[in-house]
Amino acid sequence: MLLCFKVLEIYISTGVIFLVEMEHISGVMEVERDPKAITLYPNPVGEVLTVEISSDNISRVELYDVFGKLVATLSPEGTTANIHVGYLPAGVYMVRTTLRNGSVQTGKVMKL
Repeated sequence: MLLCFKVLEIYISTGVIFLVEMEHISGVMEVERDPKAITLYPNPVGEVLTVEISSDNISRVELYDVFGKLVATLSPEGTTANIHVGYLPAGVYMVRTTLRNGSVQTGKVMKL
């Protein structure tokens, strides 16, 4: 079920109050996935992060912490890479994936 929200604003002297009116709409929203986009799973990750792409081979996968420090590198063969991250502290990490055709894609994962 999709929900549609209509926000009505009422201004008062001390701030803004939002009145929200909800409508129920039946339907299915289709989302088309870009075949060139990387998939990162599971997210959040515990022990092993899988990086997958269907359109090209992965040349290099780099994992950076929130400070921009490179914490892991992998040069896999094929369209899937498994990175062992169990030793890393909990937090948010950026995944930089370079494909064989030279394109670079990034994603974000949370380590538990």
